[in-house]
Amino acid sequence: MLHRASIRHPVALSALDAQLEIAGPNGRRELPIGEFFAGPGRDLLRENVLEPGELITRISLSADAPERSVYLKVRERESGDFALVSVATALTLDGDGTISKARVALGGVAPVPYRAVEVEAYLVGRRANDVDPSEAAALALPNATPLPQNGYKIRMANNIVRRVLSQLLDHE
Repeated sequence: MLHRASIRHPVALSALDAQLEIAGPNGRRELPIGEFFAGPGRDLLRENVLEPGELITRISLSADAPERSVYLKVRERESGDFALVSVATALTLDGDGTISKARVALGGVAPVPYRAVEVEAYLVGRRANDVDPSEAAALALPNATPLPQNGYKIRMANNIVRRVLSQLLDHE
């Protein structure tokens, strides 16, 4: 079984809309990274959608790379440690400073990388100068129900989203 940690930086790749090429006994197929992780909502016994004998042969990113992107990982110890919480954000701005595309992905807050689509919707169409990073960050985990030992992660994730957006939008 391929563990989700076997793909380096799945959260960053989620924010960059990576495409995976998968090869196996039945040939090749392409899959957006957002459809790769199974998670408990799809299958309690699997972490990903790889079939027996399949493996990832290529990870591709669009040539239309975002104008600005940041990945921030908070961990207890060394850099190789699993993230307590991680946030990857990629923004594309038009010539007038309007955000035309936004991708915000979080790690460590769900069994699989989590796309904060509410934050993305808040950002798209706004001028960078008009974004309130705290207001946007409050939308990151609107319906989160933490487990008894990890409730701190919601506040941590919101703070990291705010920090990343402040950095990307030059609000620091």
